[in-house]
This record gives sequence, C-alpha cells and structure tokens, in this order.
Amino acid sequence: MRFGGAPVAADTPFLLSSLSKSFTALAVMQLVEQ
Repeated sequence: MRFGGAPVAADTPFLLSSLSKSFTALAVMQLVEQ
C-alpha cells in the first residue's frame, strides 16, 4: 500500500503510531471535557 504516493518504507509504522497517539490524545481530551 502506498501513502501519499510514496512507497511503504521502514519508517511507516512510526507514522502510524504518531497518528494513533494524536487520536488517543484527542479522545482523552474529549473525555476530560465531559
């Protein structure tokens, strides 16, 4: 699978983990606001 037109490279898992960290932070902040 390609991401942004670039071939999947060795650093692709780091990109995905960075995205999941951002998503987790967003979810936590939404819970805190409730």
